[in-house]
Amino acid sequence: MNDHLTSKVSEYREYIKNHIANVQASWKILQSQFPQDCFVSDAELKQRITNRVQNHDASKFFDDEFNGYRKFFYPSYKGEKNYDDFQLAWKTHYSRNDHHWEHWLDENGNPRDRGNARIETLVEMVCDWMAMGMQFGNTAGDYYLKNKNTIKLLQEDRAFVEHLLI
Repeated sequence: MNDHLTSKVSEYREYIKNHIANVQASWKILQSQFPQDCFVSDAELKQRITNRVQNHDASKFFDDEFNGYRKFFYPSYKGEKNYDDFQLAWKTHYSRNDHHWEHWLDENGNPRDRGNARIETLVEMVCDWMAMGMQFGNTAGDYYLKNKNTIKLLQEDRAFVEHLLI
């Protein structure tokens, strides 16, 4: 591996690690903001969310995700950036990770019920958005309001997300 490629690989790894740390910090913020909500007051649910947050985006280190993302956001040369490879990596990522609302779309593009994992997936999703806001200088609420019309959620899931963000 040449020095420039090694540098870009390291930069992207650091970005992922920083994002995961921000997701974990976001979870602590939500716990302090909503101490009476069931996702904090129910010890088992709180522990399940804590475990999810600790393992957040681990799949981004898998080659089939890492390479498409890294080449798109941290290309080592001008022609390396490839939108199709990134889209494939993104689809692979959200298919593996149920904290993305896209994971829960059916074959017609409509949201499905999250079943027993509903609250923990939504809390992790909000933590993810909060972490992105920390990285890019905005808030999860800003992101949600800007993208509300394209984010497909069941009505009860949307109400819960809005409770946390608005």
